[in-house]
Amino acid sequence: MDIRVIAPTLRDLPAYRDALVRGWLPYASAQESLRLSELMRIDADAPAFIAAQDAPSGAPPDVMTPDGSVFKRIPSFRRWIFDGDVFSGALSFRWLPGTTELPRHVLGHIGYTLVPWQRGAGRMAAALRLFLNEARALGFPHVEITCDPDNIASKRVIISCGGKSVGGVEQPVDRGYGYPPQLEFRIDL
Repeated sequence: MDIRVIAPTLRDLPAYRDALVRGWLPYASAQESLRLSELMRIDADAPAFIAAQDAPSGAPPDVMTPDGSVFKRIPSFRRWIFDGDVFSGALSFRWLPGTTELPRHVLGHIGYTLVPWQRGAGRMAAALRLFLNEARALGFPHVEITCDPDNIASKRVIISCGGKSVGGVEQPVDRGYGYPPQLEFRIDL
């Protein structure tokens, strides 16, 4: 494995787009409509799509939750995961300036997803370890991350990177907004 976590570029966009065409959902909680919307945005204006992957000021587009609620985007950035030259997935980091707290509708500081054909070889744990360096560089003392209670692979990734259950007990928390209850973890940096 030669895992790299990189800022999105026009040069690497065809590999990202190909994953979308193959049916990959770019966010763990994404709906099919988001996959199609990303393809349309890429085809309409690829440079603008790349620019939107890094939004430290919380610039549009707004975020729609599964129940249809729309929220202003908070500061965020995305990184793409490659194993050598093969696109493997994406990570995102979200925050509110001056605090480690997040709005209730945000499912943690970090979100991630791997393409299905790259799962099961430790790529996500390796990528998350690299990605945590960016959170450290921003000065965060810890990050919060969530996963579905039945997503054993994601839970293993989080725990292997130092994740501990928030409150010390694995109890699914319902944040509402159409998301299923999630396990919440904290990774001290």
